[in-house]
Amino acid sequence: MANCIPEIHCVKAPIDEECVEFCLERILRTATPEEKRLILGYTDGTTNAVFRAYQSRSIYSFGDLARWLSPDQVQEILGRFRSISQFQLDYFRLDRNARENIINSIRNLGLDMNREEDSLPA
Repeated sequence: MANCIPEIHCVKAPIDEECVEFCLERILRTATPEEKRLILGYTDGTTNAVFRAYQSRSIYSFGDLARWLSPDQVQEILGRFRSISQFQLDYFRLDRNARENIINSIRNLGLDMNREEDSLPA
């Protein structure tokens, strides 16, 4: 991971396997909980666990973060990130205002389909 440069290795999908954890941690560190759910597609439980870990722990790498997550959460995060699209990567390069506008549009249009309670049978 020492050879991974964000401006080079974290901007084009698919991300080289040797930089996946490096790029993933950089994005997770700055993504809001809503972005983790709506843009990256993580479940509420995983999103909340990642948020709590960053709020209460010193995290400098994906390995540091993974220590505070369940094995299933780590697999969910890695699995989705390994198949990240160029659209998703481009989203995280936008300025904060543009990102907020996109999140508000998704929410206002009712396109938030990743919420766990939405996927439960009636």
